[in-house]
Amino acid sequence: MAELDEEHVRAFVEHYDDRPKRQHSAFKQLRTALRNDPEPPEGARQALFNIRVTQPEAERPGAYTEGDWQAIMTAARRDIRLGRERIETGRRLMTRWRNGDPHLSKEEAELGALLDTFDRTGDLPRWRTGDYTTAVLKAGGFRGIAGWLCLTKAEATAFCLLLTALTQENFGTVANWPAAHFHPEGAQADPRLLLVEESKPRRGPEREHMIAALEHLPDNIADLLAAGADEPRLMRSPLCLYLLLLSLTELPRRHGGSGAAFALLNLSSGQSGRWCVGVRAGDVLRWARSHGFPAARHATPGRPEVDTGRIRQTALERRQHPVAHSRRTHNDVCLKGSSTVQADSRRVVGAALRQEIAKARVVQSVPVFPSDGVQARRVRPGTLARDHRSPPGVPGPRRRTIRERHPGRTRGAGRMNVQNVVLCGERAYMGGVRP
Repeated sequence: MAELDEEHVRAFVEHYDDRPKRQHSAFKQLRTALRNDPEPPEGARQALFNIRVTQPEAERPGAYTEGDWQAIMTAARRDIRLGRERIETGRRLMTRWRNGDPHLSKEEAELGALLDTFDRTGDLPRWRTGDYTTAVLKAGGFRGIAGWLCLTKAEATAFCLLLTALTQENFGTVANWPAAHFHPEGAQADPRLLLVEESKPRRGPEREHMIAALEHLPDNIADLLAAGADEPRLMRSPLCLYLLLLSLTELPRRHGGSGAAFALLNLSSGQSGRWCVGVRAGDVLRWARSHGFPAARHATPGRPEVDTGRIRQTALERRQHPVAHSRRTHNDVCLKGSSTVQADSRRVVGAALRQEIAKARVVQSVPVFPSDGVQARRVRPGTLARDHRSPPGVPGPRRRTIRERHPGRTRGAGRMNVQNVVLCGERAYMGGVRP
């Protein structure tokens, strides 16, 4: 450490010249590590504080185009709809078996019995050796039977992506939502609003906990979307989608002892435990690849990459309403680098500038009598009119006769003094103030 000098510090900084973002973070970490170390010589210590590394501007992800946005949202809605229909079918079959429906076939009765066992115990019948029984294997094995009552990781990821788009919250914040929720005080009977407590650690310990309001669509919009539809538009309402998630994850939450909204069945052999909580960035990557979307860092033309940051950015730009930040942060950070917002801003500023130019042209077209002309009028009344005639060679406007201006008057009724005409014109342009 005693051999460290200024040249070593500069060589360390120049090593990251081609990576400005990494250069800033690495030099910041070096300063933090050597700030209170007494061993570095004075030259190296002084170089740590003399060298300045500019922090690169944070790159905000751009919003998706309309086509890319619809492609991602359609894939997410499809997964949610398939998972809901599968679980509802399994629950109906289990209910029919419990009620002793005589119209069940042999295969349906066997599957209904296995679903009842899994719903009550969280496991399926096994031999003494620990292997599943023949009936379990015949019905599709553990994965096939459990899938009738539980969401898969891909379907839970689709839920999280769609809730991120509807609520404009961070993907990680939504993935950690609890199942506990409550109605606002005095509105227990109002089913159109729920409050969910969420955690955002990056806001600091004093502002970490927040309350997210999940609202249903307004009545007029909900009626409009439901017109001609076979079922309510669940995928358009954050409240309905959240309640649907809680309904489909009830079994893993009951057997796993978790209070999270994203309580899932763990089918991965690399993790311990049958029940797990939440979805992660790796789940988003696997979901994207399974639907033909490229990874965020290796996007290819033709298919949009699935990036949770861009999904939230698109939702913020579409609604343009702050959720977990101030209006100033929303405008100066979230929307500043948006190409959509920049195009809208250019249209607004351009319209305002064109309006000001039109005003200036109107003002420029108004004739103004100079002060020396007004003084000359007082001595010779005809001077002002003669000085403001049309240029030579340019025909001036034809002056209407008295009969054209005042039809029906007698011949001598419209005679006026020339001096009075000039005085009237002067008062009109000078605001009616007498000289």
